[in-house]
Amino acid sequence: VSSWWRSQKANQAVGGSKKSQHLLALATDFFVPGYESAEGNKQVQAVLLTVIRSVGFCLEITGGTWTHTDARRDCFAFRPNGTVLTSQEEVSFIQRYAPTQSNRPVIKASVSA
Repeated sequence: VSSWWRSQKANQAVGGSKKSQHLLALATDFFVPGYESAEGNKQVQAVLLTVIRSVGFCLEITGGTWTHTDARRDCFAFRPNGTVLTSQEEVSFIQRYAPTQSNRPVIKASVSA
């Protein structure tokens, strides 16, 4: 996890939105080791996109090396400019980038005390 809660000052420093979910601790930016490239991250996002509607969170298709998710209920997948992907765009993204079952990234979470 590279970003979770942000203060107003930290949010401004990274160019975050004034309405950023990070300000409410309702957003997470992260990367998956071994998939840090932009291409690898598209694979991670494609895997997440396959379950996003059942889990109920937002996923930003960043085009970068990180993934952003947040707890808003008014979107499923969106671009950095804020526009929401259509259902067909979601399907196309999954078909283009989702890895096969045998080489899917394993996303593990750990909590340290």
